[in-house]
Amino acid sequence: PLVSVIIPSYQRARLIADALDSVACQTWHPLEIVVIDDGSSDATEAVVTAWASQHPEIPLRYRWQENAGGNVARNHGIREAQGTYIAFLDSDDVWHPDKTVQQLALLQGDDGIGAVYCGLREVQAETGEVLREAGLALPSGDILSRLLVRDETGPTSAWVIRKTHLDQVGGFDPDLAARQDWDLWIRLAAVTRISAVDAPLLDLRHHGGPRTAS
Repeated sequence: PLVSVIIPSYQRARLIADALDSVACQTWHPLEIVVIDDGSSDATEAVVTAWASQHPEIPLRYRWQENAGGNVARNHGIREAQGTYIAFLDSDDVWHPDKTVQQLALLQGDDGIGAVYCGLREVQAETGEVLREAGLALPSGDILSRLLVRDETGPTSAWVIRKTHLDQVGGFDPDLAARQDWDLWIRLAAVTRISAVDAPLLDLRHHGGPRTAS
């Protein structure tokens, strides 16, 4: 089955190629990439277009929108996606090569699992220095009651979700001022079991550039 990788981006011309390269290195195929440019005024479009011309084996759609925030961009990407599964990747993060294949093994092995996230490392983007191996709890199964207390899972770049479940719960809530991801995980946990790969398959990168949202 096709996996749609949704990459929201804002002023990330110097970093987004690393994110795209990490998708191209995935051991799972087929993949498609949907880049939603959230109103960038830098060279993001040129970088993405050049990358796509060098990787014709991976379908890529670039869409520009007026600046509206990362979660509006992610919802835009969900609407554009054609895959059975949706994976999110922020344009300043990178995946390890086996991330998708390990998560899809859990999703395909149990129809009762609607989403899978993974562990991560925190890395300095400019130097590659590992700042921290994040010691998350990584709870699995029926985790709604835990999520109602605190988010013990992971950021959006760590998740792969069945598109049918995203359509069911309605995507990210753009009316929330913050933590729209936590809100979405709660709504997913109300309708399906959630699993986790207990391995650091995501590099959450720190850098001095702009963030998707303040």
